Amino acid sequence: MKKIIQIILVPVILVLAYLIYEIPAKELAFKAKAKIRIDENIQKLEDIKQAQIHYKQKYNRYADDGNSLLNFLLNDSISTTKKEGETPDSLISEYGLFKADSIAELRGYVVITPDLIPAKSVVYDSIYMSKRNQLYKLYLPDLLQIPNTNKEYNIETDQLEPYGGQIVQVLQISSNYETILVGLDYKKYPNLYPAEDLLKIGSLTEVSLNGNWKIE
Repeated sequence: MKKIIQIILVPVILVLAYLIYEIPAKELAFKAKAKIRIDENIQKLEDIKQAQIHYKQKYNRYADDGNSLLNFLLNDSISTTKKEGETPDSLISEYGLFKADSIAELRGYVVITPDLIPAKSVVYDSIYMSKRNQLYKLYLPDLLQIPNTNKEYNIETDQLEPYGGQIVQVLQISSNYETILVGLDYKKYPNLYPAEDLLKIGSLTEVSLNGNWKIE
């Protein structure tokens, strides 16, 4: 009898061991792979947002399609000013930083001339690039493409009216987890990343360019 019980218990113990160790281990492995995918998509959403901010500064509206945004980055330019010479410290001390430049220009210490710089150089300047996640390279031709897919992010624009007494344009850039996690076993963990939930930046219902992800 004892031997029979032992024989029965062996597979039960093996099954329990599988449930206790193997299943959580698979979930942890999935979470690690999903995090890499999501982090890459977050960086691309931030890159697209950066381009949209500068597009709006030039055209007073957001680009409502990817082609317009890419054309801006690859072929357009942004007006700026080029400064030659130096504003003397004595003028800065006397008039303050902002007013000193104008006075220095009037007195011939500096020459300020209009200049045109390629849009991509302004949008992705050294300050922005230094803050990016360096694990993911910035390649403009596929900026709008969702990694590991042939699909592009959904770009939506709208207007909120009235918003504080004025019409305000809003922007949302997004994709669902079904697309972002394609090829991974996300269907086994529906509570972690529901397939139709969006990973997004911006909003169509409020004035915000924040992302909806959690910082981990």
